[in-house]
Amino acid sequence: MAISHADWWGLPVTLVMIVGGWWIAAIDAYSRRIPDRILIPVAIAAAAVASIAAASTGMSQQLLLGLGGAGLSALIMWIVHLVTRGGVGFGDVKLAGLTGGVAGLWSPLLSVWHLALAIAGMAAILVVSRRKQAPFAPLLVAACVIVITVAR
Repeated sequence: MAISHADWWGLPVTLVMIVGGWWIAAIDAYSRRIPDRILIPVAIAAAAVASIAAASTGMSQQLLLGLGGAGLSALIMWIVHLVTRGGVGFGDVKLAGLTGGVAGLWSPLLSVWHLALAIAGMAAILVVSRRKQAPFAPLLVAACVIVITVAR
């Protein structure tokens, strides 16, 4: 599938999220924690790259959609955090804001779809493995990459 000229501006922020997101996912898979000292710089780098790219190409509306996707994803995951009484950690809530923001740059609907995909993946893993917990960051990052790839 070809990438149109209007879509080129979103590639740098997607690459930042992929590299930083997989790093965060690997740490979560190993330690079951998402450290702020890694998550915050990755989020700042993604926001800076998105802002620069949007300003240089005149795609500021897309940047606002990404911010909306970040807020929506973080809100949905915060509700999941409350419902699961901490089963989904607050690091996952913050990471969902990052991945939702990146997916939202392409389309706000992708923010919702990436969460639905990640939550469905987690449910399947927990049912099949009969475990009570599993790291959620790898699923959030993978779901973000999948929905961006499939939608584009």
